[in-house]
Amino acid sequence: MSRQIIIDSGATKADWAVLHHKQPVAAFQTTGIHPFFLSDEALGQAIAQASIQIQEPAHAIYFYGTGCRAEHSRHRLRQQFEKIFPGAKRIEIATDVLGAARALCQRQPGIACILGTGSNAVWYDGNEIVQNAGGYGYVLGDEGSGAVLGRELLSAWLNTELPQALSQALETEYQLSADTILEKVYRNDAPSRFLASFVPFLTRHTQETFVQTLLKQQFHLFVKRCVLPYKAAHKLPVHFTGSVAFYFKEVLCEILAEAGLQAGTFLKSPMEGLTRYHAQNEEDP
Repeated sequence: MSRQIIIDSGATKADWAVLHHKQPVAAFQTTGIHPFFLSDEALGQAIAQASIQIQEPAHAIYFYGTGCRAEHSRHRLRQQFEKIFPGAKRIEIATDVLGAARALCQRQPGIACILGTGSNAVWYDGNEIVQNAGGYGYVLGDEGSGAVLGRELLSAWLNTELPQALSQALETEYQLSADTILEKVYRNDAPSRFLASFVPFLTRHTQETFVQTLLKQQFHLFVKRCVLPYKAAHKLPVHFTGSVAFYFKEVLCEILAEAGLQAGTFLKSPMEGLTRYHAQNEEDP
């Protein structure tokens, strides 16, 4: 029976799990492994550092990550895994949305959505992705994501559009300044992580009218652009994974109901579903 390594990586963090004889034997978390933001050397270093926590050789590696839509990105990651795990007979590099679909739907058809640092949605037929909408990053898309929610919150603060009490709470908690925000967004290596770091603040102020309006606007836009275009949207359950979806489930379900959509499973992280999927669908490499 093979030893499998499963990695689910967003822009902010990566969850790792090791299966042996179909049972989880290790689990840990590292910073996100994103081919858009990291050089080949940095990718190799991140994987090598994580490999220290895996004590025995791996026979199969399944990496699901944001930024893996392009073949060039998948090739770069595959090369680094081959160097660090030379004994692996199967290395599969796939998009985070395929990972979300497998985690949420297993082998059943459904609409699988990610709402974390970024956002995306796919129509999944139980075996493969039929259609993909979204996933264009926080500048061009990522409606409803942590990065966009943080962006809109900071934009409102910079333009003095926040209610006074909310503005003061934000300033006190984060010691904000316009210079710091601009530095982090335009000169930092991972601006989406910085923007998404303000989601916990929104969770603590969910009852504020400004926050409620922001969440409903963004989730409505996400459903409009990333879910409703699918022909099967009204026939299949709409599942969600990601911290934003998990913490704001109540608001999301309200928006889904207004659109006549069926809410499905909500997972904070895809890993729980991915370990179940690979344990049930294990093949000898």
